[in-house]
Amino acid sequence: LQPRQTYLFRLIGATSLSTIVFGIDDHEMKVVEVDGRLIRPKRGVTSIEIASGQRYAVIVETGRRTRRVFTMQAAIRWRAPPANSRSVSGSLPT
Repeated sequence: LQPRQTYLFRLIGATSLSTIVFGIDDHEMKVVEVDGRLIRPKRGVTSIEIASGQRYAVIVETGRRTRRVFTMQAAIRWRAPPANSRSVSGSLPT
């Protein structure tokens, strides 16, 4: 990321049985769009959980820091299987 810049990220939950938690080290995000609809901006978001098929647009503003690399992190959270369900391969991790 470059210092003193504004970036727009469009995030899509391209999953089927999990959600994704997304964030950028040392940066807050401003959520401006949910599923194609503009919303009143929600500021100060450090991570966002994205379910299957959901779409978000977030704005990230960089500070005055010198140019450096910031890690974008995405963690997967598996959905719990329905109660009393069985699968051939066993239950999904939680």
